[in-house]
Amino acid sequence: MQCDNGVMIVDDSIAEKPYTDENDIICWRWDHAQNRAVKGINFVSLLYHSQAVSLPVGFALIAKTERYVAPKDGKDKRRSPVSKNEHYRTLLEHAVQNQIPFRYVVNDVWYASAENMMFIKHALHKEFVMPLKSNRKVVLSLDNKRQGRYVQVGTLELKLNATTIVYLEGVDFPVVAFSTLRELQPVQLAA
Repeated sequence: MQCDNGVMIVDDSIAEKPYTDENDIICWRWDHAQNRAVKGINFVSLLYHSQAVSLPVGFALIAKTERYVAPKDGKDKRRSPVSKNEHYRTLLEHAVQNQIPFRYVVNDVWYASAENMMFIKHALHKEFVMPLKSNRKVVLSLDNKRQGRYVQVGTLELKLNATTIVYLEGVDFPVVAFSTLRELQPVQLAA
């Protein structure tokens, strides 16, 4: 089932545990899907997809081992010393070290940072497909990039279902942008 054109899919999830005592693993987390805090286990997972078969190949538990007092409200809170983006990069690095053949990394907008894009392209020598938020800064030419004339991607007049070469702020290589829905203007990237 392995194939050089395989895809690594990275996502994070929360397994709710509302009746379990709170600890470093089972604790309160913000669930963006429900737009509220839930008590549960947060994890980042890595799924390998190739030739119509998908297999889980890695995961990382998000342990909130550090306690602090939030300056905004003075409440005791927990945080993880390792970010989800750090777990993301570690999981992908392990997949390469384990010699799992893949070409693309796919993830949601949460992981669409310049640092992750640069890591995939330069450290792993792979390609990626990921959406961008409409406020992400881009330019359409290398000359504009050199002069720092960035604009928000949501202000661009991108042709529907067409590709455009763009340069992202903080990314040292051009990417191919693809606009799928005019009203939402999500952009898919492939290095």
